[in-house]
Amino acid sequence: MPPSEPRLVGREQELAEVDALVQKRVPWITLVGLPGAGKSALAAELGRRHDIIVIDPPGQAREQKRDGDRTVVATAWSPLRTQDEHVVRIALLPMPSNHAEAADVLASPSVKLFLAAASRAGTSVRDPGAAAPALAEIARAASGFPLALRAAAELAALHPVEQLAGVLARPSSIPVVVDAGAGTLGEAFVSFWGSLSSDAAKLLARVAPHRSGYRVPALTAHTDAALRELALLGAVVRVDASPDELTFRAPLLVARLFLEHVSPDVAREAQRAHALETAARVNREVERMLLSGARAAREALDGAQADLDDALAFALESGDPDACDEVASAALGRARATGADPTTTTPRILALARAGKLGPRSLARLAIERATLAERAGRVDEALAALTEAAMLAAPFDAARGEVALALGVHQMHFRRDYDAARRAFEEAIGSPDLATSARARISLGGTYAENESFGEAIRVLEAAREVLRGVDAPRFDAMAVTNLLLSRTGYWVSPVSIPPRTVFVEDGLAAAATFDAIGDERGAAFVRLDTGLALMALLRFEEAQALLERATPALEALGHPGFVFAACDLGCVLAALGSGAAARDQCARGQAFADRNGQRLLSGVARAELADVAWELGDLRGAREAITEARALLEGCDDAARLGLVLVEEAVLRPGADARAIVDRARSLVADPDHVYAHAIGIYGALLARRRGEPDADAEAAALPWLEAVARLMGTPPEHRGADGRGAPWAVWLALRRLVGELDPITRREWLERAHGLSGSIRGTLLVDVDTRSVRAPDGSWIDLSRRENSFALLRALAGPPWARARPVHTVADLTERVWPGEKVLASAAANRVYVAMATLRKLGALRDMILSDEGGYRLAAGLDVRVFGARYTRAE
Repeated sequence: MPPSEPRLVGREQELAEVDALVQKRVPWITLVGLPGAGKSALAAELGRRHDIIVIDPPGQAREQKRDGDRTVVATAWSPLRTQDEHVVRIALLPMPSNHAEAADVLASPSVKLFLAAASRAGTSVRDPGAAAPALAEIARAASGFPLALRAAAELAALHPVEQLAGVLARPSSIPVVVDAGAGTLGEAFVSFWGSLSSDAAKLLARVAPHRSGYRVPALTAHTDAALRELALLGAVVRVDASPDELTFRAPLLVARLFLEHVSPDVAREAQRAHALETAARVNREVERMLLSGARAAREALDGAQADLDDALAFALESGDPDACDEVASAALGRARATGADPTTTTPRILALARAGKLGPRSLARLAIERATLAERAGRVDEALAALTEAAMLAAPFDAARGEVALALGVHQMHFRRDYDAARRAFEEAIGSPDLATSARARISLGGTYAENESFGEAIRVLEAAREVLRGVDAPRFDAMAVTNLLLSRTGYWVSPVSIPPRTVFVEDGLAAAATFDAIGDERGAAFVRLDTGLALMALLRFEEAQALLERATPALEALGHPGFVFAACDLGCVLAALGSGAAARDQCARGQAFADRNGQRLLSGVARAELADVAWELGDLRGAREAITEARALLEGCDDAARLGLVLVEEAVLRPGADARAIVDRARSLVADPDHVYAHAIGIYGALLARRRGEPDADAEAAALPWLEAVARLMGTPPEHRGADGRGAPWAVWLALRRLVGELDPITRREWLERAHGLSGSIRGTLLVDVDTRSVRAPDGSWIDLSRRENSFALLRALAGPPWARARPVHTVADLTERVWPGEKVLASAAANRVYVAMATLRKLGALRDMILSDEGGYRLAAGLDVRVFGARYTRAE
């Protein structure tokens, strides 16, 4: 039957194991474990159950002789090496996890033993469920030692249960009853330390201070006798394993007793070694975190926090110069890599600095952290002063100098918008011998060019950065470079054709988003999805762009990031392109409200400009005029000349006036780079205004025809393959182009469409369907106006299918009825008659007669007919 003695709570498995061995008449059983693990209680219970010889306490069994066939059960700290010995290891009791629920805490063997011992001592816990958190802390502070748990239960008469874990933090003086005599926990362990081999004692000195674990190479672990000795006793416990290394940790109580009982010199050396090893480990994980952003690196850095706190405490107490400098540098590096709030670490490191215990590199890193705190508090001048101080301190050290230059560049770019100063700082940081610093500086330099809208230079720098990173395990940095590259590519267009193909940019963007997701970087994932969405918009792949933007927008809103304005407005534009007018307005309005609420004038202007475009798309010209005028007023004087130029020319189109030419000239002057996307859009709007004035069309053709050809090619390509030839048409250019083409006279429009599709008057065998004007270019080259034959045109449009269709299937009469008269409820015979009449009208037109064929009760276009479809408005069906 299970034991009722509280000393044996949680020992059911070990008791059953030894019971079975005794029943098998095993000659000699040695119960091995740490002092206080419960060996004596288990041996006593076995003596009550069986006719055996019990030898306890440890140390009295080596000379014992067997008495006939009776089994000997002895207790010891290590195997006795007797003949026919069978060793049973008595481990410490399991403890509740840090996040255990109350029921799991109360079911834990450690807590059950404590409660049983408290009840026996007359100090019962009145409401164990309510006290579950405190009970879990007691169990963990006692490390599952039955002796310590019973001692804590005895002390419950003197201390509230919530304070007992703190009492166990200084365990040496706690009174206990051990081996039928009085003493303390510390005294119970003194002889144990003396029993260890020299190598085991040295190894325990290395392991004990490491709260998150001490790493041992796997090959060494399997052959290390000292490690095996400690593991058998339970003085160290394996907590993690990988193919290359094993991680061991001493029970917390063992570690505390060790530090209290070894000589001061040994304790100091153990803590010093721990501090230096912790600093080295943190630095390794910092580099891995910066390069890859791996979750494992972040988890390792989070797990190292307790050890880092202990190392900082040792540095403050001891003043050891090497430990102070290394630990401070590692702690600051960890804060930099994880983005953690440095306020909890900085005061300790400041104390080390005031005591003169830090070297120049640590002082430089400290100044960077002070600058970070100042930036977060809005004290920009104080931040710059700290960075200037850091630069002076770091000057003699290449690696530190690079770190400071990087931080200074970021400050100049984001807080002062001094792009020249930022570029100089980043160029210096690129020369750092530290790979992470150098790579991040390259990416930041590219980002500076992109933010300053020098997109060509940004692309050059970022492509060089990716080349440097090739072959290096740095997925996080590559994803950052891709994000900035996508942004630059959406603003930089030498022509409608870009090499490499724009599909490559989309693939890289999706891969970067997956990288950011894998490492838990929500901000990075949101931004790369935003930029990839813009690339998809340029390929007229609006449904895919919508899916990405719908993920990016709420993420940036939740982060409170200004990028939310761009994401919301871009999503609004996509929804407008897909015909969801009300939803499009709502998105742009959300972006505008965010910008207004945060007092961001530039972003407020951006949001109103996008709202004007959406209103314009929906035919609300009055709303478009009001929004574009508000946008122009807000953008005047802001640091976005290119966007102001685009808004100016759009306002000139919406509000035609005699000064249109001067406005266009000013808009062009604001966009210095002729390859900027807005420069192309302004050129097309300028051509539109010139046509209105009756000026020659040469400029219009030069500005618009290459883009019209790109759009025609995109529309004629399945969405998933669009951009494979490098062609694209960014949103701003696409809008301008549609507005220009919409104002062309019929003859000019037809000429332009023929040229865009590679047709001429002599090219035959191609059917070109102009959806906007409801006219078609017949296979013989003639144009037929079907604008007054709406049903007939709808039938022809249905037969043509989407612009990229290659196969021309048979369409049944029922199918054509639903396509041309969707949702109408009419008799089948009447519906069929409608189709026959409309089809007859089409086939009376001689140029179209031979291309429409009856087939299996339906209709189809002639096989081999080259069909092109063009529409300035995109629909979900296309």
